Amino acid sequence: MVNRSHKLSEQGIQRLSGELLRSGQSKSALASQSGVARDTVRKFFAGQPVSTESFIKICKVLKVDWQEVTTLAKALDTEVKDNGHIALAVQEVREKVKPLILERCGTMQVLDMSKPVPLKDIYVDVGIYESISGRRRIGIDELLEEYKNSERLTTRKSEPQVYGLEAAKKNLKQVVLGRPGCGKTMYLKFLSIQCINGNFKDKLVPIFVTLRQFAEVRSQLDLLEFICQMMSSYEVTNTQIYELLKHGSCLILLDGLDEVREQDYHRVINEIQFFLDRFTTNQFIITCRIAALKYTFDNFAELEIANFDNLQIKSFVKQWFKMRTDTEKADNFLDKLRSNRNKLINEIAANPLTLTLLCLLFEYSGAFPVQSKFELYKQIMDAVLIRWDTSRNIERDEIYKNFGLTRKRDLLSYIAYETFNQDRIFFEHRLVENYISNYIENLPDAESDPEDLETSSEKILKSIEAQHGILVEQARGIYSFSHIAFQEYFTARHIVYTPDPDEYKKIAKYFVSHITDERWQEVFIIAVGLAKSGAYLLRLIKEEVDKLVAKDEKIQERLRWVKEQSDSIDLSQISKGKNKRVAVRAFFLDIDLEISIERELGYELDLKYTCIFSFAIILTRILGRKKFDIAYTIKLAQETLHKSEVFNHYRDLDPPIILTISRVYAIKSLLEYDNIDSDKREKFEKLREEAPDLNANEHTLTEWWKLYGEGWNNRLKCVLMSHNCHYDKDWNFSKNQEALLKKYYCANLLLAECLKNSYLAPNERKEIENTMLLPWTEIEQQTKEKSGII
Repeated sequence: MVNRSHKLSEQGIQRLSGELLRSGQSKSALASQSGVARDTVRKFFAGQPVSTESFIKICKVLKVDWQEVTTLAKALDTEVKDNGHIALAVQEVREKVKPLILERCGTMQVLDMSKPVPLKDIYVDVGIYESISGRRRIGIDELLEEYKNSERLTTRKSEPQVYGLEAAKKNLKQVVLGRPGCGKTMYLKFLSIQCINGNFKDKLVPIFVTLRQFAEVRSQLDLLEFICQMMSSYEVTNTQIYELLKHGSCLILLDGLDEVREQDYHRVINEIQFFLDRFTTNQFIITCRIAALKYTFDNFAELEIANFDNLQIKSFVKQWFKMRTDTEKADNFLDKLRSNRNKLINEIAANPLTLTLLCLLFEYSGAFPVQSKFELYKQIMDAVLIRWDTSRNIERDEIYKNFGLTRKRDLLSYIAYETFNQDRIFFEHRLVENYISNYIENLPDAESDPEDLETSSEKILKSIEAQHGILVEQARGIYSFSHIAFQEYFTARHIVYTPDPDEYKKIAKYFVSHITDERWQEVFIIAVGLAKSGAYLLRLIKEEVDKLVAKDEKIQERLRWVKEQSDSIDLSQISKGKNKRVAVRAFFLDIDLEISIERELGYELDLKYTCIFSFAIILTRILGRKKFDIAYTIKLAQETLHKSEVFNHYRDLDPPIILTISRVYAIKSLLEYDNIDSDKREKFEKLREEAPDLNANEHTLTEWWKLYGEGWNNRLKCVLMSHNCHYDKDWNFSKNQEALLKKYYCANLLLAECLKNSYLAPNERKEIENTMLLPWTEIEQQTKEKSGII
């Protein structure tokens, strides 16, 4: 007969009835029977009046052996009791280790932080790809298309992401991979905190292990011993830990497999694998840099942490400055980040490490060092190549032992120059390995055997990727620099750090021939900042710019007119000291030009002059040159802008916004005069209505500019040029001349920005500025006078 003496708990009854249903008929056949079956089983094993015959009948319906049921019931009851015991143990241990988890995982401190910051104050949930970028089997054309449709090289818009907590719930075992500084440790710490606070896996005990610390313990404990030792000071016994692990009640977080030294690596892998085999029912998450993963764990899902998107960047920045109780600075940071002038900063902000560096820099100075871009690059390169590891006392093994920091930079510069010069954003691993071979075969003690050289090149490539993340594998066998900005920086570095003087001159002359190539513009700006002989490089650039229009007589005629107009202006009323005649020439060159330019040359040369002249010319052209000559309106512009608290308060805004504010003031002054015909007045009144509120804060002005600024300025230009409002005459340039003039204008823009980013002696800077935007005959004349020919 059925042994019903074993009375089950409610949980045991639920488990048993579930087992009976799973081992019985198909789900469709059981659907109508399940409720009756569960109720009968529940009553029978709860000791309620259900006959043995009824129970056996139910078993027959379910097609299970009733004689095995009591054995199963007893086993389940034992398990339920065990589980009840383990559940109590889990809660007890969780309470004991909570201080440990909060202490080890509750804060972060990286780079130049003066003290740790609470993780909860800065953490942004990471995005995670469920495939690894370097294992995708796609070609260079597909990667180029992917890059064209995204903002950054490392963005995979075609692939969906899941967020961190969601990803952690999906797989019992996973390896989370990522590039240097992407937030792997922060992610594991976040999971640990969420777990101990009951927001994630609240029935598990989180155990956070820094694998580098485990590997470097002198006594070489096994992983279980290390965990027991780590938790012993919190009154958790070895028996408790073992029981929890045996019953799968732990969340094991193993951080930084890539940080384990080469001599410890195989031992650590063996320890992890042994631990996995022994306690396989626990949840495991291991982190490692992508290129440093040399071992595949069976039955582990491999995921990849994505770079921050724009929303995550915004969230991180706002949290960072909120923590500093400076939310206004967060808005300023984001405004400047989104500026087109900050291409480099926008790129590197997607990486949490370099975003942290930017926040630190901005916190101290309230601005990015945009005027000295190469200084910003240098700080970023130092952070990526040196400080990120040294700040955490990590010593990585040098596969390329003869490579110090300078040689690493030289090698990266060589690879960047060769690939950039060939217009290669993405390149196959064989190509970059050839460049590495070419470089290292000339080093002392380099391998002479071709096979050894090839092997060394492969290892060096992987080491650069694993240690620094500057070169990354974007698809299987296809690499790129992690940011276009890094490729541009190292290309510029290769040009200016060429040691042989003759070779340097050769490369420099080839380099300046790209003056009108938009792809090279950032390289020019960085190169003049890095160059020890900046004057030489700038003179070469200046010569190349002047040659662009030297043979076009009509454009030369325009330049002669520009000089005449500029020379007629008395600059003493604007500035007592530094008289930038070149800024005045830029202003007159820009008048009436019907070419589409995002930036104006004047404010690159001297913003103050350009604001004054921009104000003055609006009044002069509309009110009439006879009554309101340029000298009078310049004086009026200077007085108005000097008195304006708003205009002077916002001098840290981007130049286009400041220039727009000066034009709004000009329109405001213009509308105070009566002698404007009704048609023009209506258009200017509409422009005034559409203009930003001059009393708005910096953030509001910046937002207005991003949405409406360029369109507003274009409409203003159209109004000024309509109704025969040309300043002097209609030049009637041909389409080819307009295109050439635009190239010349943009090349001078680039030269002006190069001047701002270079260190030059005052006389050298003055020499270049004094001959900018002059007709070719005038430049030749000044050159002859300087050389003593005349």
